[in-house]
Amino acid sequence: MDGVALNAMLTSVDFTGRLIKEASWNIIRVKEELERNADPQDGWERRIGGWFCVIDTENCEVILEVKLGVILPKESERCRPPNEPLPRSLKYRDLARAKAVRLLENFRVYGHMASYEDRLIRPTDPIPGGAIIGKRYIYSFSGYPAAPDSIAMVLTAQQAEELTPAEVLERARRAGVEVPMRLFLQAK
Repeated sequence: MDGVALNAMLTSVDFTGRLIKEASWNIIRVKEELERNADPQDGWERRIGGWFCVIDTENCEVILEVKLGVILPKESERCRPPNEPLPRSLKYRDLARAKAVRLLENFRVYGHMASYEDRLIRPTDPIPGGAIIGKRYIYSFSGYPAAPDSIAMVLTAQQAEELTPAEVLERARRAGVEVPMRLFLQAK
């Protein structure tokens, strides 16, 4: 391996490690902040993890797909028969990737910047919010409801220096989370 290739690999490892750290921190931070105001009947506050996916928009490649935290199985998944639906963890993994892929398609065709905008063109079969496009990468998370997923990804893209302050607010608006996003921007 030549020096250029080694440097590129080490830069990539550093970048993905930083993304994992930032996304993990943001997911915890968003969960804790929004939990304070959550309806206990929602049940989402018992969720403590999900899947994080990053796609490079230049070469349409998944560059990172990782489980963050713990995804507790439903009681029915503990001893599931082979023909039953996928366990929750695999559903979240597939959904994180699906959000990112569909956002990439919608960005190219419609100029979408957030997966939440999918409901504008597919009102009967929208992909949930939770994916955001930056300058080069799409950041996607699935594990919480759409709003916390989206907020955590906007914050992650900002910390990866993929969004300016004005773009942060624009992505939050397009993801339908502009009001709660301001809570996180003020806390900095």
